[in-house]
Amino acid sequence: IWIVYNGGIAIFDERTENFITGSIQSAFSLANNLGITVHPIVHFQNDTMLIGSWYAGLQKVFINGDTISTILFPDENETNPRRHIVSGISRGTGSQWWAGTYGNGIAWFDVHTNKFTAHFYHDPSDAKSLSDNYVKDVFTDASGIVWIGTAKGLDKFDPLTQKEFYRFAAFF
Repeated sequence: IWIVYNGGIAIFDERTENFITGSIQSAFSLANNLGITVHPIVHFQNDTMLIGSWYAGLQKVFINGDTISTILFPDENETNPRRHIVSGISRGTGSQWWAGTYGNGIAWFDVHTNKFTAHFYHDPSDAKSLSDNYVKDVFTDASGIVWIGTAKGLDKFDPLTQKEFYRFAAFF
């Protein structure tokens, strides 16, 4: 059982019937004295999860003996401070994962290179761009189509064509 809470994570160890706890942080959160909110948490492989967080970005979390270890994956290609707010994660194809941010669009993350490899943003002059840079969640369906919930509605993206986002109007 994995439980996330503000600033940390707890994992129930069935062998010892105890919780192992650890903190989630980043250089950005520490330098700016910001509290961390962890969401989402997505299974990566075996006993390893990928987490998104407010102010600590994308991280890999795993059990290392009797402790919890984290590996931060900073988006070195971006300068916008909102790159530290990962609000949605979804497995793509191959080694690619989608990481949605709250204010900085959506990006592909490659787990083999541990680098962000492509970024997609809202462009007011392009009706086929992402509908909004405030991504709330990301989901990849069985056919590989990526569904992106934004602050302005639902978008659909086909990673095979990589040409356009199809926007569904928001009714609010």
